[in-house]
Amino acid sequence: MPLLAVLADDDRVPPHERTSLVSLLFSIATVTDRHEAECWPQTHPPANPAGEERSRASVEAALPQLLARWETECVTVRLALAAIAAAFPTAGASQDLLPGLRMLARQHPGWTLPGDYVRLAGTITVSKRENILTAVEALTSQNWSPTARSAPLTGRALHLLDQMLSQLRATAKTQDH
Repeated sequence: MPLLAVLADDDRVPPHERTSLVSLLFSIATVTDRHEAECWPQTHPPANPAGEERSRASVEAALPQLLARWETECVTVRLALAAIAAAFPTAGASQDLLPGLRMLARQHPGWTLPGDYVRLAGTITVSKRENILTAVEALTSQNWSPTARSAPLTGRALHLLDQMLSQLRATAKTQDH
């Protein structure tokens, strides 16, 4: 994890690759919650519960350095950073990012994938349960693979955010070529 965080924070790494690295860190940090939501109501047997928790803690330790780059990053990296902030909504660095998320949401208004994604990431980061539930329900009814409504809300929200981030990355990749 520390190596991935250092590479994600290095200007010598091209933006598309930094986006991939930050997305990978998001996936690592949220694997337990996302898999729980995907498998609900069965329990997902973690491959290595202690390892998953250590990995999440390692990503959280790198959070301040990653989110500190917000102002200097391109939009695609900012979108991945928004997911990292949503993965750790109570962290001070995530809360400090809220004005940047609001500004990014204003840049992507309406019913667009980037706009919906940024608003969902911001809603998760603010972490008011009723708003998260409303956002997840509204977006899941669109084009995203749903999770069981009875699954834990955090996992459902992160599962949806992960799907959206994957689609954004795929779209950005095709636009780069």
